[in-house]
Order: sequence, then C-alpha cells, then structure tokens
Amino acid sequence: MLKNIVIVVLIIVSVIAAQNKNIFVSLNIKTILTNENKYSKKYLFVYPKIVKTDSKNNFYLVDKIGCEIRKYSSSGKYILSFGSTGKGPGEFQEVSDIVIDENDNIIVYDAMSGRITIYNKEGKLLDTINELKKQKIDSIINYNNEYYLTKVFLDYKSDSMGNKYFLYKKDFKHKITDFGYAPIFWDYKNDITAEEQETGISLNEVVLQNGNVFAVKKVYDGKLFKFDSKNNWALSIFKSNNENIKTFSVVKKSEPIEKEKNINTLYYYYKKTKTFIKMHIRTASLGLYIYRNKYIINFITVEDKNYITKFGIEIFKLDGGYLGYYELDKQYITSWSSFSPIFCMNKDGEFFTIGINNSKERTIVLKKCKINILER
Repeated sequence: MLKNIVIVVLIIVSVIAAQNKNIFVSLNIKTILTNENKYSKKYLFVYPKIVKTDSKNNFYLVDKIGCEIRKYSSSGKYILSFGSTGKGPGEFQEVSDIVIDENDNIIVYDAMSGRITIYNKEGKLLDTINELKKQKIDSIINYNNEYYLTKVFLDYKSDSMGNKYFLYKKDFKHKITDFGYAPIFWDYKNDITAEEQETGISLNEVVLQNGNVFAVKKVYDGKLFKFDSKNNWALSIFKSNNENIKTFSVVKKSEPIEKEKNINTLYYYYKKTKTFIKMHIRTASLGLYIYRNKYIINFITVEDKNYITKFGIEIFKLDGGYLGYYELDKQYITSWSSFSPIFCMNKDGEFFTIGINNSKERTIVLKKCKINILER
C-alpha cells in the first residue's frame, strides 16, 4: 500500500439536538488522501480547491495552487493528471470549476479566460468552447442530459438586478432561460446595503430529478429557496425551525477596523462610501445535497453565544418541508474548520470534505463521510 494513503475509520452513532425524534442519523468518517508524503507529486497538495466524482466513484482534485487536474480512484489511488497553467489548448489561467457529465466527460471552466475545456475520462482534450466569455460564471451544474445550469455572480448595478441562474444547451451556444433575480436573496433587516451584501449572497444549490432547483445562501439565514421548473421557475421559500441560526453581525466605521484572528470574520473597504466593514459570520452553509432521492441535506456550521462553532446537518423533505437540525458529536467537528466546504457526493452517498490530521504537523487531509438516515 502506498505510504501516503491513510485510511482512518471513525464511527459516531447518534446525534444531539434532533428536532424530529423519529429520525436517527449515523456517521462514518474516512481519511482518504493525505499530503504527508512530500516526495510524491502525485499526492502532494496545498489545499484542495475543487473535488468532483464520476459514475465510477473516481474523484478529480484541483489544488489551490496550479491548474493541474488529478484523477484518483475511490480509495485514493492516483490514476492520471491533465491540464496545466497557460493560455493554449488544454491550459488554464485558473481552474474555476469542473463538472462531470453523464458520459464521465470532464468540463473545466476557466473564469479568467471565460473558456470551457472538455476532456474525456482518459484526460484527452475533446473540445474548447469560448461562448461564455462575457458571463461572470461562478459554477456550472449538470442539470440533465440536455442542459447545463450556470450560476452567475451577483451584479447589483445591472438593470436586471443580477440574474443568478442561466440554463444552457450543452453546447453553451443557446441560452434557454434565466431565473433567480438578486433582491430575493438580500437581507433587508440587517444594516448593510445591497452592494455590501454582494460578498455574502453566494449560494449553494441542488437540482432534483424533476428539474426543480433548491438553493441556500452560504451565509445561511435559515431559508431554503425553491425554483419550480414546471411553473415558470416560480419561487417558494421554506424556513427552518432552528433557533440557533444567527446569520451575521456587521460593524461599519469610517476608519480602519482592527482585525481579529478569527476565520469567521471578513473585512471589506468600499471606496464609494469610504466605509470599513467587519462582517462576522455566525452560520454558514457548507453544501446542499439530495440524499437517496428522499431528503435535502444542508451541512451547516453554527456559532453559539459563547463563539464556539458547532457542526451539524439540517434535513428537509423534497417538497421543502423541514424535518430537523442534527448537531454532530464534538469529537467529529474538531477536524473541520468553520468554512471547509462539502465538495461533492459520490454515487454511494459519501461526501468529500477537508480535515486536519492528528500529527504534529497538522497537515490538510481529504476526508469522506457517509451519513445514514433512519426514519421510523
């Protein structure tokens, strides 16, 4: 066995603070890939930026540094690499997102060049598409066998108020529709303008088999947004009953604000208003997923009144009905930072995320966790 692949299994059964006493959750955690072997470039990484899986449960990893895309087996064995830094065919200025289609082709989006590059599962370059250069795309989602759903950055200055989602044919040449205008995501109760909220309205979303799209704000406010594909993308909003959710707090000053060593706090300066802003995030969504085609799962971190961050999941029905919040064991959340994303879910219902190992070096590792939900 390769020395740099470490498999650690922890089983934590039961959860606390479950609002629905008829639902029980068990959790299985594995450390699947570690960068402790500094002499193997195949496994060396600084901080995983993107992780996506294919139909065979292989996973593709993009590091924070560089533009190489690496393919590993489900167990963490290196398979191949493709892509590099540059401006030519098969090269990227930045790997902004990747998506795996129904044929296990890899679609790579480069936001800096506005270019999409398509590879097959062997890493062979198939096509280059330049149709989206004028779009501020944040991510691309495989909507179904015919369409891709693109999420665009909020542009509060635009006349359309910053449409959030665009549905494209798979050639990216034909836009079918757009929906999800920006103001529905703004929080008017907080003392912060629409311009300033731009940084806090990034979304996590998921697509149901019937084509409906659900979304939550990454700076989570307890709201689940549903866009109905059969009803002209009509919007419905569902609310959780989690009383611990506090979205964020804001401090605004005309002079610089002293920075704290807290990963939950963000700092901004707006030239237009000459204002310094400190935004302290209390609750964050780390990922939104459809589980077993039966539940919508929202992974969240919640900061309590003592500024202790806790990790848990919220469970919704597919129609948006709220089933409860489940706080996970404290021993489990110590391996997470407050904003470590849940990257993706494979065909076996396993989720990928980042953790920290228990060695003296405290290096970054890639973890898989499997959640089992039992409803009585």
